[in-house]
Amino acid sequence: MKKIIYIMLWIPILILGRVGDLCAQVSLDTTICPSQFPFTWNGVTFYHDSVAVTQGGTMQMTVQHHPTPIHSLNMTEEICAGDTLPVSIGVSLQSVLVLIENSATIGESQKIFLPDGMYCSPYGTYYRSIANFNQFIPGATMTNVNDILYVRLKMEHSALEDLKISIVCPNGSRSKLIADYNSSTESWGNIPNNYFRTCLGLANRLTDVVSCDSSLNPIGEPWNYIWSNNTNHNYQYAAGTYGYCYESVNLQSYVNPYWDFYSSYQPYYDSYTTHKSVKPSNPVNMTQIYHPYQSFSNLIGCPLNGQWYIEVQDMLSEDNGYLTEWELAMAPSLLQTIVPTVVSKQLVGPWITTLTDSTFIITPPATLTSDTTVDYRFVLHTDVGCQYDTTVSLTVHPNYAVVRDTSVCDTDFPITWEGITFNAAATQTLRLQTTHGCDSIITLDLAMKTSSSYTDTVETCDAYTWQDGVTYTISTNEPTIRLQNASGCDSVVRLQLTILNSVESVDEVFACDSLVWIDGNTYFESTTEPEHLITLPTGCDSIVHLHLTIGHSAATDTAAEACGRFSWYEHKNILNSCDNLTHVFHKDDGCDSVVTLHLTIFPLPEACFNYFTLGENFEIGTMLHFEECSPNMVNYHWNMGNVDVFEDPAFDYAYMSAGTYRVTLRVTDENGCSAERYRMVVIKDPELQIFLPNSFTPNYDGLNDVFKPTGLHVTDDHYLFVIYDRWGHIVFRTADPEEGWDGTYKGQKVPNNSVMSWTLQCASDDGMVRQKGAVVVMY
Repeated sequence: MKKIIYIMLWIPILILGRVGDLCAQVSLDTTICPSQFPFTWNGVTFYHDSVAVTQGGTMQMTVQHHPTPIHSLNMTEEICAGDTLPVSIGVSLQSVLVLIENSATIGESQKIFLPDGMYCSPYGTYYRSIANFNQFIPGATMTNVNDILYVRLKMEHSALEDLKISIVCPNGSRSKLIADYNSSTESWGNIPNNYFRTCLGLANRLTDVVSCDSSLNPIGEPWNYIWSNNTNHNYQYAAGTYGYCYESVNLQSYVNPYWDFYSSYQPYYDSYTTHKSVKPSNPVNMTQIYHPYQSFSNLIGCPLNGQWYIEVQDMLSEDNGYLTEWELAMAPSLLQTIVPTVVSKQLVGPWITTLTDSTFIITPPATLTSDTTVDYRFVLHTDVGCQYDTTVSLTVHPNYAVVRDTSVCDTDFPITWEGITFNAAATQTLRLQTTHGCDSIITLDLAMKTSSSYTDTVETCDAYTWQDGVTYTISTNEPTIRLQNASGCDSVVRLQLTILNSVESVDEVFACDSLVWIDGNTYFESTTEPEHLITLPTGCDSIVHLHLTIGHSAATDTAAEACGRFSWYEHKNILNSCDNLTHVFHKDDGCDSVVTLHLTIFPLPEACFNYFTLGENFEIGTMLHFEECSPNMVNYHWNMGNVDVFEDPAFDYAYMSAGTYRVTLRVTDENGCSAERYRMVVIKDPELQIFLPNSFTPNYDGLNDVFKPTGLHVTDDHYLFVIYDRWGHIVFRTADPEEGWDGTYKGQKVPNNSVMSWTLQCASDDGMVRQKGAVVVMY
């Protein structure tokens, strides 16, 4: 049986414009049946038979809720060929919901740009999408939290923490769908912020665009999000402690093709191509449904007639989004009901005689020779233009007439067939019924055949393979075999066998190092060649073969030397010399081998060196003196940071270019043990002088109004001066050595006492210079 739901829609034409513009409308009658869900009209998708759905203009709907008007179908599922089958069908109609009218505007081609709240006009501080209801019973109010099935929003936004979203009823009562975000604690109430810029849908966000102009902020991919407290439906609510949309378990990484990432935001995202979004709800199956922060019980007592609306507010700058659909689904039980009318009934299938519109006779032909299954479909149409139907399969079984010629061997008598016992050949005819109750006339023509038997007597030694394919090694009179004689009946042959046994066996032996066997010999190696003959009392020989496996054990010594520490099998981090460490190699054959380690540990040397200038400063061309301070070393190797050639314990050396050099000394003692030490040497360029203050006052008084590097011998090549705010945003960038920062960002002064970080890259006559630091802006 199918559940049929009718929705009658008078569809308007939407006049595009800003929120609040009036919409013209035109009526168009259409019928929406259950098989058409989800159904899209004028850009909005209907997933269920909800009472109120917002969209531009006005619409009306009728919803039928009874499961089916076909309450009984009197029809068996099997019949014999040639029989008649009466069929009767019971029909009754239940009530359906009466019309309810609502109106709403959504505007701008069915999508609303959600800009930066109070920062963008003419939107003000919030956006409202309104739905007006006037056909509920006058004075009716919401009395139960289950009167609201759910609230659905289809939207995208690049920062959930920027938003406030509420559903508001005609008397002003409201329920917040999400908690207010606390930027100081970075949390929603007691739930911490789980990711910076958590998105709704796949939000579109351009790096360099912070604008109130929707044309500069194209839409991304909006997703459906559904909030509900309803307990009368089997909705699958989201995971988490509360089932809120901003709990970490309800966030997921997605590849977002609409997001323009840049490196200063990298710590907040999984990669340059993935970010965190709230998981979408599934409006078809009603899964991943979220609990509102404030229960819909806040709306109990609200008038049903009047103005309902969704309120969305974007509280912060830089992040925008779009709302493309919203739906307020209320319980159908809130409406009045009517009863539809049946306009036609029909039974579809073969071999039908119609008596009335609800009674029929089915008569399949008697000539059918095999099982035949036919589908019969009853179709009912109501005055609203949709249909109900139900299908039943009927299997028609044929009648049979069979003659069986059967021959039975005499050993099988007596036999019983259909309750009759036969002791000899005979002919018998019976009228029976098939398992389906149809006629089956069977004639049995029974004949008898003769069987036979004999004994096969055999005497042999050791073993005998009989005609049954089995090799027997002991005397026996039990084996039998059934053969067929000329008449096709059993010929039973019995074996009478006498065995005079000799014995041949294998002695499987494993021994460590050697074995003395029963032949008196000592064997030191594995072998399969020895055998020993034993004579049995019966006169048959018994031969024993030796299969010997010799396992060899061993005890060996090994020596090792190491610097500082040594690890050997189960002995870890040995620090001192020793002469008695052992390791046992366990072999599968049980013959273990023991190895003894003789270990010498040499102490690690210490690398040490000093250096000082032979001039006044550590500058280009100044001779420096380097000397080691590690005693009793036999080898020295110096790496000067730009050359790797010195092997002497002390020497003089001059650097010919400015920079920071890592000088490394590696020493080796007489035991071959090595150690390494490095120190950093900074060589300055006496000609390069660069100065940046740690604060400046851009108050236009002509003194210290611009922040920029000053110095000598700085070229334009590779020059880059960048200033960042505390979040890593670039507030100033230049490649011109003459250009400085005036203390503004996007045309606005930065706050007093703001601490900004800076990086400088420039080329001097002697190479590249890279510096970084911080500056305080003071007015």
